[in-house]
Amino acid sequence: MGITGKHVLLVSPEPWEGVQISKHTVARALVKAGNTVCFWGPPDPTERRMRLSRDKDVEIVHYRHWLRGVNRLPKAVRDWYYARTIHRIERLTGRPFDIVWCFDTTRMQEFPPLRARHILHLVDYDTLDTGRGLIGSADLVLTVSEAIRAHALGVAPTARVHLIGHGLDERWLANSRADRTPTVPPRTAAYAGALATEYIDWEMFSAVVLRHPEIHFHLYGPYEADYPSAGFQAIRNAPNTTLHGLVSKEELIPAVQAADILVYCYRAYSLDQKVATSHKVLEYLSTGNVIVGSYQQTLAEQADLLLMAREREDFLGLFDRACTDHAQLNTPALRAARIAFARARTMPLLLDRIGDLLGGLP
Repeated sequence: MGITGKHVLLVSPEPWEGVQISKHTVARALVKAGNTVCFWGPPDPTERRMRLSRDKDVEIVHYRHWLRGVNRLPKAVRDWYYARTIHRIERLTGRPFDIVWCFDTTRMQEFPPLRARHILHLVDYDTLDTGRGLIGSADLVLTVSEAIRAHALGVAPTARVHLIGHGLDERWLANSRADRTPTVPPRTAAYAGALATEYIDWEMFSAVVLRHPEIHFHLYGPYEADYPSAGFQAIRNAPNTTLHGLVSKEELIPAVQAADILVYCYRAYSLDQKVATSHKVLEYLSTGNVIVGSYQQTLAEQADLLLMAREREDFLGLFDRACTDHAQLNTPALRAARIAFARARTMPLLLDRIGDLLGGLP
C-alpha cells in the first residue's frame, strides 16, 4: 500500500545539515513517494524564533527550547509543551500532521496527545536507556535488529513492535555493475562513515593499513585531527592513507564504487549489540565490491556475501585474503548477489512495508 499523500513530521536527533544518514534518506524517500515532510532536528540556542527553511522539497524546522528542563517536569506539562510546539510547526507549514515519525528518544519522553499517527523508529541500540515512554505511547515501533525489538517488547509487551531492518538510499544503485573487471592485485580500499567515534577498532584498522602499504586507503567522513587514539593517529599519518573528510553523496557514492575493497572495522568484541547492524553494509553491498568487516549479528546468514570476522583476530587474515583472492571474490556472480541483496532492501520498498503496517492499525 505504501505511504503517500501524508504530511509527516520527522523528528531527528541529527540536524539536516552535515552527514546525511538514515533519517535524511527516509525524509527524501517520503517526499519522492508523494508526501510532504517537515524535518525537526535538535534545537539551536542561537535561534530567536521558530522558522522554516527548505532544501528542495523538504522543510526544515529551526527553533530553540524556550522551557528549560521540560523533560524533568510532570507529564501533563510535557504533553502540553510538545503538543503546543508541534501545533506551532503545523501553523508554519499550513496543515496538521498525519504522521509524527520519531527517531529521537531524547527529545520527548512520550508522544503528546495528537490526532496524528505516532511512529517510533529505533535504529541505535545505545540510546535505548531513554525513550521508554515513547515505546509505550507509539502506534507503531520500528526496529533494525532483534536486540532492539526484544528491548522494546520488554518495555511495552503489548506495543506493536516490528523488526524491519535498514533501507538503502536508491542513489547507491546508480551505476552499480556486476560485470566490473577486478583489479589484480587490488590497489585501493575505502571506508565511509563517521571517524570520530569510539565504535571503530582503530588498533585493528591501523594494523591492516600498516600491514598493506601496497593498498591506498581512502577514508570518507568527518573526523577530528586530534582524536585521542593511537590507532587513528597512525592511520592519519600513514603514507598510504587519505582522509577526505565529509563529502556529499554525489562525491561519496562513485568514490566508494571505484574502490577495490570496502572495509569497516568496529569493536564488535566489546560493543556487541551496539554494532550489531549498520546501514553502511547495505551501501557497500550495493556496489558489488569485495567487503571486509567486523562481525554483525544481523548479517550472520549472509556471510557468503562478505568477509566477516567472527572473532577480532580474524580480521587481519580476512583482509589478507581479500587481497590475495581478489579475483575469485569479485566474480560477476558474487557481485550480482551482493547488488541483488541491496536492491531488495531499498528505502521505497521499506516504506511500502511500513505503509502496510500502518494500514493494519486499528
